[in-house]
Amino acid sequence: MSILVNAVDTFYSTKNEAVFSASKSENIKRNVADFNTDNNTKNSVYFFSDDKEISLNLSNESMELLTNHFSANDFLKLSNGNIGLSGKAAAFVEGWYKDIMINRNFLNADRDKNGRIENNEHLSLKNSVEDVAKNQDLSKNFGAVVLRMTQSTTGYVENTISDKSLSIEALIDESIKSDRNFDGIITRLEYSAKGGTDMQGYTNWAIDALNDILYDSDKAKNSFSCRSYKQNLAFVCRQNIK
Repeated sequence: MSILVNAVDTFYSTKNEAVFSASKSENIKRNVADFNTDNNTKNSVYFFSDDKEISLNLSNESMELLTNHFSANDFLKLSNGNIGLSGKAAAFVEGWYKDIMINRNFLNADRDKNGRIENNEHLSLKNSVEDVAKNQDLSKNFGAVVLRMTQSTTGYVENTISDKSLSIEALIDESIKSDRNFDGIITRLEYSAKGGTDMQGYTNWAIDALNDILYDSDKAKNSFSCRSYKQNLAFVCRQNIK
């Protein structure tokens, strides 16, 4: 099944609204001697949060984004082969770490303290975004959808139950990639883009809205692949058949 989806400008009216914000963090210069290098876990990144040393395994993509943006002096080579963060780089990572742990409620949601959000723990994790939209038009034969207006967007919304396991590293990786301009804010469009281009963000946003409309109609989630149509914010979406 193919559907023509046309998203008018007002559908993306909340694209610049902040849905997640990094917590405040101090810009403190660190030295190699500040870090405990007894931990021999490889590929770890060390930083301090409220004077407590934290070590995480960030992805290569996240590390590349960080090293390309911040000063080389913010990345300290430790004797165990790992990296200690200092200065602005450390403040940036700590800000998102604290946001996820406290504001998104990872600390309390991880009830068994295994460092992962699993099963019904997702219900306590505030890592989703919700739009309030109106005047979305769906043709009777599902041949076309017009996405007309988003009235408001809210971040820090509780997740739904999922069989997917989420680690703190995965959420920080996602935040680093999504915060494309390193301003400590993830906008609605950045959230949809997941580190990709604006067009990818527009497309993903439209797909999510399309799924919500069809879910309300037939109570069954669908999977769609979409491509832009005539290089504007109209998309041709095809249902993926498993």
